[in-house]
Amino acid sequence: MVNSAITLLNNISARKKLEEDLSQAQNDLLSRQVEEMLKESEERYRRITDNMSDFVSEIDPRGRN
Repeated sequence: MVNSAITLLNNISARKKLEEDLSQAQNDLLSRQVEEMLKESEERYRRITDNMSDFVSEIDPRGRN
């Protein structure tokens, strides 16, 4: 009976470790995806502004920069 309990604990510990590893891998993947999306967005807006021939200024509702 003691061997069964030890085996069960080992299986649970191994499963918890695998679940933690999977969760970390998912978080890493999400972070890389978000980073790539941000990079693409920055490149897109950089291309737009680099190719603008007109002057652009940002002002608040009171007319200040």
